[in-house]
Formats: sequence, structure tokens, C-alpha cells
Amino acid sequence: MLPALGADGMEKVLDVMPAFPERESLLEQLLKRSKEEATDQDEWSKSAKGASHDTDDTDTAGSAAAGGGTEEATDPPADEGDTDGMEAEEEEDDDEEEDEDEDEDLLGGGDGAAAGGGGDPSGFDDDSAGAAEEIRMTPEQQAESVSNFASLMTKGKGVLFQDSSVQIGVQVAIEEGAGEGILRVFLGNKSDEDLTNLIVQADGMPELEVGAVTGFPGAVAARKQARGEVTVRCLGSYQSTGKLRVSFRSSGGSKHHAYPLPLPVVASHFCKPLSMDMPTYKKRWPVFTGDKAEQASIAAPGGNAEAAAAACEGLHMAVIAKVPAAVAAACTMRTDKDGEGGRKLAVGALVRVMIKESGYSVEVRAQDGKLSKALVKILGLQLR
Repeated sequence: MLPALGADGMEKVLDVMPAFPERESLLEQLLKRSKEEATDQDEWSKSAKGASHDTDDTDTAGSAAAGGGTEEATDPPADEGDTDGMEAEEEEDDDEEEDEDEDEDLLGGGDGAAAGGGGDPSGFDDDSAGAAEEIRMTPEQQAESVSNFASLMTKGKGVLFQDSSVQIGVQVAIEEGAGEGILRVFLGNKSDEDLTNLIVQADGMPELEVGAVTGFPGAVAARKQARGEVTVRCLGSYQSTGKLRVSFRSSGGSKHHAYPLPLPVVASHFCKPLSMDMPTYKKRWPVFTGDKAEQASIAAPGGNAEAAAAACEGLHMAVIAKVPAAVAAACTMRTDKDGEGGRKLAVGALVRVMIKESGYSVEVRAQDGKLSKALVKILGLQLR
């Protein structure tokens, strides 16, 4: 039962958070009306077909989430000419949708213990001679790495994986709202012997361009640390993630360790808070439906609006409204891909989190369905 909020408060929340999906006829009317409104130049739509505009998103989440220490993140790309991603809908090439669901694995790493690939069953390119005992992640280590991965979505730096031989830490250095950045990788040798034949590889995807890992030596002495880095560029919406693959040999080369890990750079790392008033939120909510929307229930007894709002803000979203029963938020994902007129492409998203006794009901509506799916999964990991 909803708490007493007063007439104004209740109308504000319930109007913005409809309980039932919109009918097609209503959607058609809204789309038609948006095209006819020649004076509509808010931050989500063009005033007329072919017209362009520049907007300044209000940044409510502070500066870069690049991590600590004395290291500095890369300079963000210039913001002039960027849009916030909520442009008027246009016809798209159907060919681009063929592989929309080809990779649903947000955590990357595939089956964890044995990533696919020819030759070496681990999928790593270790060409050293001689047979070796294969060391793989245990189920407990896999579960811990998933928890670490979820934490890195908001913390920006921390441990991704560790066992008795090695500790692998990362620092995500992406300026908030920028479409590119750097992932720094740290490998600490916890053992009393040298680790040899070290190979660190990063794999991306068409929407996430990943450079070659640089800086790592071929071996790490006992109780020493090595570090490397890799550039990342967002070129479009994506709902999965890349892979970070680390392999090395220990015990004089008699043991071969191979750890396929999720590349801890997800869609929300490229997001920026998007502030707007409630009338604008209500106007845009019904526009993105069908495959543009994604919804999921998150089992989390004891959930509350404060936790939901904190999760949204931690993922670079602006909280538009918050009451005990619900939270509304919005963001725009910036890419480093040039669009019309040299502007960087961006994809906007609206978020609604309903608080229930059993947990949360999360719904995301975005200009691209891949981003909707990604943000629902990412929010789910934070709210559990």
C-alpha cells in the first residue's frame, strides 16, 4: 500500500510511472503530435526534421570516475556539438538489428572455467613448449569475481580477481559522459616464485573498441607488481561486455594458469546524468516502447527508495523523482562515434524503479533496446 504523499505528490509519481503499457493508438498520436510541434526544442527532440540543436546537459554527478592515486584519466573529448541522445525517431537500417541478441552474457567470460578457442583449451595464446598442469577458476572464485565485477561498475577501481598466486586489480579511467577512456590493469605476484609467460589480452566487440594491452612484461618477480593499460572506445549501445584474459606459468613452468574475466567496462561507464523536469519525463516515457523497453523484477526483500536512488546515481543517472514507492531517473550514453554534422552519437534512457515488498521492479526505456537491456541488468546487479 502506498504511503500517504498528498494529492500533488501522488499525482506526480503515478502520472510519471504508468501501471499499464500504452496502447498503440496512443503511441501513434504522441509520435504524430511530436512531429507537428515545430516549437518543441527541448533536450530530447528536434524541432523539425533535419533541424539540429546544441544542448548542455546538467551534470549532477560530479567529475570523472577515474579512480584514486596520482594517476590521471585521459582528457575528455570536446563536448561541443554533442547531443544527449534523445533525438526524434528516424527509420533505421534493419540489417543492423540482425545480431542484437547474439551475446546476452553481460558478465563476459562465457563458461568461466574454459573459454573457447582453438589449440589451448583455455583460449589463450601460450606458445611455450612443454606440457603443464592446467589451473582454472573454481566455482567459488567465479562467484567472487562476479561480485567484484558488479562493485566495479560504481567504484571505478578495485580487485577483480585473486587466488593464492596472483591478485588482479583494475582502474576504469573514463571521464563521465566521454565516449572513450583507459582501463588500467594491475597484476600482483603474491607468491614466493616468479610468474613467467605472462599474457594479458583484452577483447571487445563492434560497439566497444578495445586496443592492445600494453605495458606488461613477460614475467613478474616474486612479491612484485606489474601494470598495463588498454584503451576503450564506445561506438554504440551494447548489452554484454568484452573479456579480459590473463594467463601465466608458475612452479618453474609446470603449472599453467588461465583466467577468463569480464572486461569491467560496461555501458553505464559511458553514461552521463540527464536532468529534466517532470513534464518532460512524462512526455517522453510513452514514446519508447516495444523493443525499446526492458523490464525485470529484482528479488531483494527490504529494498527501499534510498537504495534505488543511490544505485541510479552510482551508475551516472540523474534522479528525477524519489518517493517511498518509486524512483525515476534519466541518463544519456555518449559514444565516440561521429554522427551527422560531426556530432558524437548519443543514446538517451529513462529509468523507473518501483519498490515492492519482495524487492524492485526495474524498467528502462531507451532510444536503443540494447541500452535498455544493459541498464536493467546492470541496475539488477546493484540492487540485489
